Amino acid sequence: MKLPHRHRHLFREPVGDLIPEGKTGRDRIVEIVAGAAAVVTVGDRTTEKVLKYGILPDIQIVDGVERRTRRTAPGGAVETITCANPPAHITAEAVSAVASAYEAGRPVRILVTGEEDLLLVPALARAPAGAILMYGQPGEGLVVVRADERSKEKARRLMALLEG
Repeated sequence: MKLPHRHRHLFREPVGDLIPEGKTGRDRIVEIVAGAAAVVTVGDRTTEKVLKYGILPDIQIVDGVERRTRRTAPGGAVETITCANPPAHITAEAVSAVASAYEAGRPVRILVTGEEDLLLVPALARAPAGAILMYGQPGEGLVVVRADERSKEKARRLMALLEG
């Protein structure tokens, strides 16, 4: 499914709480994820930061690219699931990879060929209540999303905007 140009602005707005770049230190992140039903990171830099802080996310969604520059995907997962997901899309294969990662019951990395940015949406829609999802907002900081009925409904509404 493809994100039409007319709806792209809706996906640029933070889905959760934006924490400015200078305030995303280890203690703050550890406090945020304490007691979470699951921890999900979307993006290479976000995943790398969380791993550096000694937190192993339950699900890491990465593509080996940061700001259009190829990089080595961060380490730290027990199992890797690969999927294809072109820019501005959410493919059935990617949605299936997210579902498989949640069902695995152990830390999993989803390595995306293409672009991982929009995969926050199916990850949030599928997340258990009480999960914490994190992704980077370029040039601004870290977005933290708490999975609850309101945020999951927002994810479902965003998914409904995709075409194809």
